[in-house]
Amino acid sequence: MRDGQPFPRILRMPPVVPSPAPYALTFRLDFLISAGTLVLAASCFAFLPGGALTPRAFLSVCGRTLRQLRLAMLTIVLILSIATLMNASGMTASMALALAATGSLFPFFSAFLGMLGVFVRGATPRRTRSSGRSRPRRPGSRASTRS
Repeated sequence: MRDGQPFPRILRMPPVVPSPAPYALTFRLDFLISAGTLVLAASCFAFLPGGALTPRAFLSVCGRTLRQLRLAMLTIVLILSIATLMNASGMTASMALALAATGSLFPFFSAFLGMLGVFVRGATPRRTRSSGRSRPRRPGSRASTRS
């Protein structure tokens, strides 16, 4: 703190910026407009007039849902944390500058980086394990033998 105001200790350095400059200290708490908060609010509002569940059953369903999503939530938190760390340390800017310096080989490196991302995620747009089936099965159709 300097003169009662927060002071950034992280500086952005050349070649990312022309001269050393403090990294902007911004924190936004946008939980009211995030998708998860809106889904939670919608489920609570749907529970009120529904009457199909008792409050105990509703809380039980919410608890089971949170238990099922705990690893997904932890993964999201860790990915956002590492993204913040990489951004604050200048790693993303360094990677961007390195890729920009490849010149005419940029399309190759761009595609390679995309393939690396697909490999790390473990899925492709056509065959997604994390998002479910890519196309719905017709009633009465046989299951595909391909995996």
